[in-house]
Amino acid sequence: MGQPSIHCLGVDPRRDLEKKVEQKALPPAQLVEFVAGLSRTVAKLHRSGIVHCDIKPTNVLFDVSGQPKLVDFGMAVDHSTEAWDADAAFRSEHTGGTLAYMAPELISRAIGTARDSGRNTASRDPTGDIFSLGGLLYFVLVGRHPYASTNPTQVVEAVANGDWDRQALRNSAAPAALQRACEKAMAARPEERFQTANQFADALDSWLTRSRQNACRRGAWIAVPLIALLSVGLFLWNRGKQAAQSPQPFATIPAARPTQRFGKLDVKVWGVDRAFELVNRVPMVSGDGLQVRAPLRSERKGELWLISSEGNAERLASFAAGDGSRWVHYPAELDESVPLTGPAGTEAIIWLELPSESNIDPNDMTDRIAKTLRPPEPWPVMGDSMVFRLVDGALSVEQDDRALGPPQEIEAPSAIIQKHLRNATRELAKEEIGVEIIAFSHSE
Repeated sequence: MGQPSIHCLGVDPRRDLEKKVEQKALPPAQLVEFVAGLSRTVAKLHRSGIVHCDIKPTNVLFDVSGQPKLVDFGMAVDHSTEAWDADAAFRSEHTGGTLAYMAPELISRAIGTARDSGRNTASRDPTGDIFSLGGLLYFVLVGRHPYASTNPTQVVEAVANGDWDRQALRNSAAPAALQRACEKAMAARPEERFQTANQFADALDSWLTRSRQNACRRGAWIAVPLIALLSVGLFLWNRGKQAAQSPQPFATIPAARPTQRFGKLDVKVWGVDRAFELVNRVPMVSGDGLQVRAPLRSERKGELWLISSEGNAERLASFAAGDGSRWVHYPAELDESVPLTGPAGTEAIIWLELPSESNIDPNDMTDRIAKTLRPPEPWPVMGDSMVFRLVDGALSVEQDDRALGPPQEIEAPSAIIQKHLRNATRELAKEEIGVEIIAFSHSE
């Protein structure tokens, strides 16, 4: 794809980024790619001493080939020369621009809320453009400008304090890596932002690369079942010889004892006013609220367990057997959640369906389960933004925000975690216990 241009020749003023987003005319990944490319262009401007000062969706136009162009340099400042034009000195200190995409330091001094950041708060430097690029990404991810209020006075105060609508970003379905990049670019203090537009572009390109690699990997997984069917005879003939030396593949492991279930274990993250899918909120952070919904079959007992980031296995709740299949909830009240605690690491929620009657003493069974689930030391830390599910030993990766590692990484943390949880599943299956597990990343 060509590099977005700073020129305005050959563009259609009716084709701007705002309209593209509002009309949902482009896939989200392509929009992110455009923002990354525009950031590279802005980095070139900055190296030449030029600060645009008015980056916003309506100043990104598209040419007839569909390539974005950054336009309208009426507010721009050229720091490369003192004699740029008669108004250059004024523009280097002005507070003009588009309010909804303006950096806080550019307006805070005017209304007396300047932060003590050790710099001239009204100076037009590249970090103001970086904030605006973050606002551009926000618009792409959320679908509107970063401030919730439409009252001009309230917006001015919110801009001056860097109080943009973070909750709307977190409530969006945007991947966690893009949310973090947006939040860093739009940090209230200039020194806490990306220090160059290229750094911001690098963060977006890193996500784009991982997204493409994951898409290729998912495509490869689709082909695996057919290959497995064609190879099953050879596998059965040769498995005794190879079992000790051949590593198991990450995402093609079938269920050892598939169980007829009427639903899947469901884990959600509780926001301010509603719950969100776990895959859209990883990595979770301490204090985030969890809600768990589990399918309990007729005449089976249920137990909900947690392997914490500290490597402890503990039972969270028990559910008595009933006459019919039903959904059970933890916590019991649907408008409540349980906060995630402890250090960063790997968390695993385990749902167990046990026989309603057993010859084993309940206390002994609890001890057996705890011993089986207790992980090896140290309990590895998975990659950032990862979620995988094991159902009776069958593995599916639901979110993986990492790039593919080299083949020798078969003993990577995620592989060690999956191996332990599969072994635990096999041991519990011997006691006629159905097992479903969701493991996910926990960040600071």
